[in-house]
Amino acid sequence: MVWLLLALAGVLPAVVDAAGHKLCPTRSPPAAAAALILLGVVALLPGAGGSWTSALLSSLILAACYLTPLLISRGFGFGDVELALALGAVLG
Repeated sequence: MVWLLLALAGVLPAVVDAAGHKLCPTRSPPAAAAALILLGVVALLPGAGGSWTSALLSSLILAACYLTPLLISRGFGFGDVELALALGAVLG
């Protein structure tokens, strides 16, 4: 269920990024926070299949993997790094 909510929230940024190759920096951090909060709530429910700590670690690891090329060669923008926080949480 959390994935569906975040997928709907990701449609507009995907369209904007495809059109102009720019991510809106004000949407990515709230999306990451919302993903982690929603996944934390779901993890507390009985019969939850995932772990909140693995979602948090995945979020941080993916963001670090995106940050490295940004610092080395400017291959990514900081919006990509912020979006990686939300993607890592959902994929983890």
